[in-house]
Amino acid sequence: MSKISERVRHVKIRDGYCLICGEFGTLSIDHVPPQGSITVTKVEQRHIMEMMGAEARSIRGVSSTNGSKFRTICSNCNSNILGGNDGEIADVNRKLTNKIRNYFQNPTSPYNTVSVDIAPIKYARAMIGHILSATSVTECKVPPQESSYFDPLKRFVLGDDHAISETHDIHIGFIHTIVT
Repeated sequence: MSKISERVRHVKIRDGYCLICGEFGTLSIDHVPPQGSITVTKVEQRHIMEMMGAEARSIRGVSSTNGSKFRTICSNCNSNILGGNDGEIADVNRKLTNKIRNYFQNPTSPYNTVSVDIAPIKYARAMIGHILSATSVTECKVPPQESSYFDPLKRFVLGDDHAISETHDIHIGFIHTIVT
């Protein structure tokens, strides 16, 4: 008899502390990676520790038709804060996909790189927000604690463009694969 992954707890919680703004209330389901950024098909989610050891085959994963989901942030942070920036991730992905496809369809091209314009603050804000949300719901069950690492990231996601200037460096690079 198999048991279901503990991963199911990541969407079964209803109320808790938002991992971005820290407010207590109803939590919203966040897609990681964000919808529109890439095409995600059906996945089976399990905790990494469940994949190790003798019981690994007896644990069923949690099915999801469109990527990993976490219920760890409030609807305002999910819809307005991240949602207002997610379009930048989707736009960059779409532009890169088209340019890379064109590059490989034109073998006589003298260029070996492609580039796209990016709104770096919006892109970073969306990516960091989704990274903050992709964690255990146990973090949502207790009031947020001060953290010299996470607090600047949260303030940055919430709109303070300079919150991470003294604490974090961001490097953006892309590896893109197209299967035709």
